[in-house]
Amino acid sequence: MMTQATHIFEAANLGTAPFTFLGHADRGRGNLTGCAYCGTAIRHEFLIAGADDRKFVVGSECVYKTGDAGLIGVAKKAERAYRNAAARERRVASGKAKRISRRIALLRERREKARAILAKMPGDVRNALRVHRAPGADLDIRMRLVVSDMRMRVGRGIQLSDKATDWLLSIARNAFAVKAEVPEVSYRTHVVGKLASIKCDEDYGWRMLVEVQTDAGSYKIFGSVPVVFHDTMNKTMDKLNDLARAAYNAGDEASPFYSRMMFERPELRKFIGMEVSFDAQLIRSARDASFGFFKRPTKFKAEMPSLETIANWSREAE
Repeated sequence: MMTQATHIFEAANLGTAPFTFLGHADRGRGNLTGCAYCGTAIRHEFLIAGADDRKFVVGSECVYKTGDAGLIGVAKKAERAYRNAAARERRVASGKAKRISRRIALLRERREKARAILAKMPGDVRNALRVHRAPGADLDIRMRLVVSDMRMRVGRGIQLSDKATDWLLSIARNAFAVKAEVPEVSYRTHVVGKLASIKCDEDYGWRMLVEVQTDAGSYKIFGSVPVVFHDTMNKTMDKLNDLARAAYNAGDEASPFYSRMMFERPELRKFIGMEVSFDAQLIRSARDASFGFFKRPTKFKAEMPSLETIANWSREAE
């Protein structure tokens, strides 16, 4: 009659068979313990319990030496689950490290670009980027947000366009301008000022902003661009193209008007700063006494730039 072999853990007086696997734990590199069966220092401990409820820890190799298929299968499954979880954690940590590294590289690249942009930027533009923090600057919340947005763009290494730069300088100038109240009278008044901006409104057509300087300061008024301005523009372009055609037919390449093709009308923002005058009724804004509106302008006059200047603008656009 064959006798059943004694379990090696039972032979080592660790408990009574059958033995049950309770769990696996990783103690870490600097916190080793000893195997209850062979005494070897181990990091990964496998908790085993006997039928008599005695518990002890052993290493994986001692579990595999037992020949106990049930115990070995459960232990291997637990060890495989631990290794897979550890591998996932390493992949996640590696991915985070790569993302952080890419982010740091991107921030460094943006910083270098921003430094290069600021190094080439004129001093008045650099000062304008800080105007919202300058003492005594009078900026509303919208203008502060505009300046902050431009600062953020430069900080990200984005070059400001010419239009954005002009707007920034205009904001900086207006921040320290002495403001006067818009005269609100019942009769039409004569206005002499400088064109501050001009744009096309989808609902109302072309609109312009005029800055008027007075002894007390300056105020701004907004309204429709008179038709006579476009008529004056068309007549000016006709004169310019007549001179261009004559210079081309004569082969006079030294002429400032020489062109192989017709000159195109330049962007209207090129005319900002031009002096204009007209008669209109003014209405003061209820929110800002230094801002208002003009209605039904008549007798409009504008000091148009010279034909040579407009010809150069047209060439710059090509």
